[in-house]
Amino acid sequence: LLPGVAQRLGANCESTMDRVRSQMVTFFDDVAQSGEEFIMTGASLGLDRRLEALEREFDQAQNRRHAITGLVDGLNTLIAGGAVMAAFGFTVLAVHRGNVSQALIAVPVLLSVAALELVGGVTPALVGLGGDRAALSRIESLRESSLPVSEPEIAGRTIDSNSSVTLHDVSHKFDDLRVLRDVAFRLSPGDVVVLSGRSGGGKTTLARLLARFLDPSQGSIDLDDTAYRSLLSSQVRSHVGFVDDAPHVFSTTLEANLRIAKPSATQEELLEACRGAGLRSLLESLPEGLATVLGGPTTGLSGGERRRLGIARELLVNHPIVVFDEPTEGLDEDSAEFVLGRIRDTYHLGVVLIISHRIPNGL
Repeated sequence: LLPGVAQRLGANCESTMDRVRSQMVTFFDDVAQSGEEFIMTGASLGLDRRLEALEREFDQAQNRRHAITGLVDGLNTLIAGGAVMAAFGFTVLAVHRGNVSQALIAVPVLLSVAALELVGGVTPALVGLGGDRAALSRIESLRESSLPVSEPEIAGRTIDSNSSVTLHDVSHKFDDLRVLRDVAFRLSPGDVVVLSGRSGGGKTTLARLLARFLDPSQGSIDLDDTAYRSLLSSQVRSHVGFVDDAPHVFSTTLEANLRIAKPSATQEELLEACRGAGLRSLLESLPEGLATVLGGPTTGLSGGERRRLGIARELLVNHPIVVFDEPTEGLDEDSAEFVLGRIRDTYHLGVVLIISHRIPNGL
């Protein structure tokens, strides 16, 4: 009876904790995606208050759960003690009457203790049953989620080094929100194209489609004359590079952050990529150069430096087709012109698509 009562009382606590966990996931995702915007708009204090409210609600629900579990465990102990004393008393009485042998006097008591310990162990499991069911439900829901990219069963044909990319009436939507409609163009080796426009116009979505992080809702994309859908995503990405507007900086050395793109790169190649991406001044300011660990309070990178780190990674790989998302954002005019000039010179035989809110100087 007591484990059943514990389950009913704990169900509300588990439901609250599960809901708060979900809200925390959304919260941290928002901060990771748009942290700079929150800081620039002065909304960071609101984030602190929102996180504190979520933590407080979670702690309160968790404390209620612990109180329920403790109360039921206490009652279990009380009942167990009473049951053991009663069993012992009845056993002693039965021995005096000759109904039970003295050799068996401890058996009823030990059986009572074992049975009550078994029941007592069920309580925590039943209290957490609601949360376990919710977790299983979330895992099962992943089966119904469609993958952003459909992979063919076998790899497509080998693609030439100097590749072209063609979009055939490409449209894309997220749920009911259409962000691209009937986009058609061809990019050939030697092309340098700037795609500019307002925020939310679908520029980054187009970049993700070209790098095959997404499949279009309608239409098709070809690499040379081979459809993306007949190629493995790894085949597409070996030819199409994508440098987003907020490259991730791992908590390791600058050298290791660069070698993610090309593990076999020589020291000279790493230094040349840094110079080409406009990171020379940063490199000279770091106490240990390429061996400096990034991510600490004194070695954190600004938004512009993170973008240049992403460019340096791409310069190491030198894909035949490359998409740069806001490569000059956060750079002064001279640095922006230097980086764009280096991109133009490096990819003069390839395809370059630059996404920007405005048409940058230097092209």
